[in-house]
Amino acid sequence: MADHARHVPTAAPPPAEVEALIDLLYDAAVEPDRLGTLIDRWEPVMAPLRRAVHAGDRRGLHPFDRHVVRLRRLLDGAARPVAPAALTGIERAAAFVIGPDLVVAAANAAAARSLGATPGDGLERLRFGPVESAALMARARAMFDAGTAPADTLHGKTADGARALLLSLRLLPGGPEPQLLVITSEIGWPTALPEMLRVAFGLTPAEIGVLRELVRGAALPAVAAARGRSLDTVRAQLKSIMGKTDTRSQPELVRLVLSMFDMVPLDPAAPALAPAAPDVVLRRMRLPDGRRFDYHLLGAPTGRPCLCLPPLYGPARWPAAVEAAAGQRGLCVIVPLRPGQSGTAPPPAYADPVRQFIHDVAALLDHLVRDPVPVLSLGGESLVAMALHRAHPRRVSALVACAGTLPITRPEQIERMHKWHRAMLGAARYTPQLLPVLIEAGMARLHGGGGARLLREVYADSPADLALLEDPEIRSLLLARRGGTTAELSQELTRRSVMDWRPSLAALRSIPAHFLSGAQDPQVPPETLDEHERDHPWIELRRYPDAGQLLFYDKWRDALDFLDLYA
Repeated sequence: MADHARHVPTAAPPPAEVEALIDLLYDAAVEPDRLGTLIDRWEPVMAPLRRAVHAGDRRGLHPFDRHVVRLRRLLDGAARPVAPAALTGIERAAAFVIGPDLVVAAANAAAARSLGATPGDGLERLRFGPVESAALMARARAMFDAGTAPADTLHGKTADGARALLLSLRLLPGGPEPQLLVITSEIGWPTALPEMLRVAFGLTPAEIGVLRELVRGAALPAVAAARGRSLDTVRAQLKSIMGKTDTRSQPELVRLVLSMFDMVPLDPAAPALAPAAPDVVLRRMRLPDGRRFDYHLLGAPTGRPCLCLPPLYGPARWPAAVEAAAGQRGLCVIVPLRPGQSGTAPPPAYADPVRQFIHDVAALLDHLVRDPVPVLSLGGESLVAMALHRAHPRRVSALVACAGTLPITRPEQIERMHKWHRAMLGAARYTPQLLPVLIEAGMARLHGGGGARLLREVYADSPADLALLEDPEIRSLLLARRGGTTAELSQELTRRSVMDWRPSLAALRSIPAHFLSGAQDPQVPPETLDEHERDHPWIELRRYPDAGQLLFYDKWRDALDFLDLYA
């Protein structure tokens, strides 16, 4: 019998439609704000192509193939700067740039150190006092609304109330959307300066601590309070410092230290991830092949161990209240960090990225714990958790999947998704050669100042998710800049879309498996949940009518209850 594909009419779109879509692909590659327009035009064309590819007919994709290499070269040559030119040359003063959504778009190293500023953070997360934060947000909104407002100045106190604070606000001209440059009077203390002070003047660590507070503008009583010392002790330390540095007054001493800032080698650029908070332990290990693997310990570092697999290139932290609750329950939550997050090394070039990550996580568990642990997965990491259990059955005691996904078994399960999820996951499965363009444009927009608007578009059909995005802490976690390259993410998504997950799914019968699923999930709508429940009766599926894909941020108490049960 003749090949079936010969009898299936090709789904190739009209040439004019192909050209229009290719033009939009190029537009989105260089202007990420056009991504929404691309997705709207992409879906009507790609839907019949996906059905044809599923039937074995790829002819409809041929007109796009010749543009793939050219698009990749365009993306590689259009490297977007991490920080705008406005921050160039501002090294001592803590400075950052925000967009109209009042989210940090870029920050210099001084702002990262002294204010905790990280791209993706909301202003409420910076180390300002509550009055100062509210005033900054109100003034920024007014300047964005006016559009042509002149430079402005705010004054107040630092978060600890110990020092005066001055903020200069300037609208930046040009660019696809307005941005605001904020320069503060906070001084970023170079990391190499303490050693230089010790070698040059013989200052003790305590004296360097006092000197640091003085340079930041604190008065002696505030220095004493901050360091838990008496005022007389701090005065004696100041006298010793002035003697060692041969200075005759406090202003002369401060000028001397400020002059040394230019003698210290420049610090590297502010890291993509904010430094770990004091209540989080960041640790590292060496894998058997010598690669470095970093991980967080959330909750109680010496508590009952469990494993959390956050979304692929998603936030590795939880809201502060959730982390505190895990600690109060005595749970030690192990969170492996992906390549690009902290110092975790990428897998070997020859390795399957999914299977390599699974084996790396198993090595981490071998290093930390003796007994099996329950696994909490978020989003699509439920697939990885299942595969981890199949490959290393003695490592996993139970699976708790928040907004978990199961293998796609029917083409209509992709067609039911919201357009954004459908475009990305459909491209991974049917048009992987075009996936990097979509991811690059999406990431650039997410971290380019319009990230909050993009999230609202992605979750437009889920009122529950939209409500959670109004929480500044949750929004900041989702917008935080994360590691990993477009190529790595594309490779992993593509690999996941073609893997045979059925053996891992069958192996799940041997342990308790609980899926907490929202009826408003734009990726797994109720019809798909019905099919999962019918096809996999050994999984306990708990539905929440008032939840979506961000379910964990609302139903975390139920997730922790399950971890409590199995840890």
